[in-house]
Amino acid sequence: MKKIISIAILPVMYFVFTSARPAVTKPGADQKPRVLIYSKTNGYFHTCIPLGIQTISRLGKENGFEVDNTTDSLLFTKENLEKYAAVIFLNTTLKVLGPNEETAFKQYIENGGG
Repeated sequence: MKKIISIAILPVMYFVFTSARPAVTKPGADQKPRVLIYSKTNGYFHTCIPLGIQTISRLGKENGFEVDNTTDSLLFTKENLEKYAAVIFLNTTLKVLGPNEETAFKQYIENGGG
């Protein structure tokens, strides 16, 4: 008799929430740090992306940070990125930033963004 062995491989998400600087917020705005989840795909779409966004959002509520999520690379501007203590690339695939967005993100990192 043949024995059938079934193995389920579940996607595992790892991320680190660190920041070298506090989040910049507008006067009078909520002072909680903000993170941006970026999950643009130009190829394979990982089916765990929605669960990842949900999980990170729940972690934000439980640990005192705000969470925004997007697939819009045009939000990668100097002005917009200044709002975030960290940016999480969640299962992005292929090239997901244009030259201007790459420059803005590089400057964000060089200026202490997480």
